[in-house]
Amino acid sequence: MERERFIHSGILRLIIQYTALVWSLTGCISENPVRQGVVSIIFENGFYQTKSMAPDENKISDINLIVFDEYGRAEATLWADNNLEAPLNLALTSGKLYRFIAAANFGYRLGISDASQLNSLTYHLVYPDEYRCGIPMTADTGYIMVEEGDQIRLTFIRLMSKISIQMDRSKLSDEVEMNVTGVRIGNCPKVIKAFTSNSVKSANDCFTLGY
Repeated sequence: MERERFIHSGILRLIIQYTALVWSLTGCISENPVRQGVVSIIFENGFYQTKSMAPDENKISDINLIVFDEYGRAEATLWADNNLEAPLNLALTSGKLYRFIAAANFGYRLGISDASQLNSLTYHLVYPDEYRCGIPMTADTGYIMVEEGDQIRLTFIRLMSKISIQMDRSKLSDEVEMNVTGVRIGNCPKVIKAFTSNSVKSANDCFTLGY
């Protein structure tokens, strides 16, 4: 008889402990629910414009988009090299820190799974007249808090320097002709790091003759 009371008492303790465990778990879940929300990704430089035979400042022919979580892990990735509707809509966890980076006109998919890999990502430049699919560009929001319905705007920065020449002939007659006889840019870097600061170490790092 004593043995039976001991067994029943042990079973009762197990039931009470199990019930308390269930209540504690369900309590945690109800207090901190995971909220999924949809955010819109907007690229400031237009999207997938018609290709031309000369470099286009705003052309985007292919794009990499990577979304890192607060630990620097790639939570969402996208690469596309054809027409794609904008804005892009992504389902992410609301109330969470994310970092959005994009690389345009790289011509290939970036195999990046961790934010630390961005430090070593390099792009090998060529002369501008060889860019038929757009100038290489990158964008980085840094870490921002995301809520459902947010619009994430990525502003691209070109990886190449440029020089602009503009002639104002508003006070001249139509028969007056003006010509730019020559412009040359020298010491342009051959390689650039896409998401970190850059510097030139020697003359071998540049196109010394310019273009």
